[in-house]
Formats: sequence, C-alpha cells, structure tokens
Amino acid sequence: MYRHVIEPIARAGYYVIVPDYRGAGESSIPPDGKGGYDKFTMAQDIHSLYKENLGVEKAYIVGIDIGSMVATALTLQFRTDVLALYASGEFVSVYKKTFMPL
Repeated sequence: MYRHVIEPIARAGYYVIVPDYRGAGESSIPPDGKGGYDKFTMAQDIHSLYKENLGVEKAYIVGIDIGSMVATALTLQFRTDVLALYASGEFVSVYKKTFMPL
C-alpha cells in the first residue's frame, strides 16, 4: 500500500523507518508472550526506536490503517518530539476525549 513511496521519500533526503510492531514480522515477542500489544505501548516502542536507538530528535510520523492508531498514540504521548502527523484510515472517535492540538 505505501511501500512504493519509501524510495522517493528517501531520495528527497529523509530517513524512512518502517518498523515491525512487537511480535510481528522480524520483531521479538515480549518475554511473557502476552501484553504490550496496545497502541500506547507500541507507540512507546516506536518512539524509543527513533529517539533513543537512532538518535532522531524530532520526526514526521505517518500511520496507515491500524498503524494510524499507533501513530496518533505516539503523537499524543510525545507531541514535542513530533514535527507532523499523517494518519490515514484513523478512527478519530477513539481519541475524542484525549486529543489535544500539537
């Protein structure tokens, strides 16, 4: 769905990070085999990846489909580290009570 835009964005001078969520693809499963699959915990995983592991101070966050919920959760938790958010297929009503402008 989005993989065709990765190369042009990278050629434009941006770093593109496309991580797997915990327990999916090449990522590991939490030690207890359960828990940590909620959008806020996965958002913390992504934030830690780009901020602590890769040294990226601020980022443009993009989420598509289910990833849009994680992207929105990341933006809500770490708004000072987010330059902009693009969420496609977002279920906005989930965040109605917690949404605050950047």
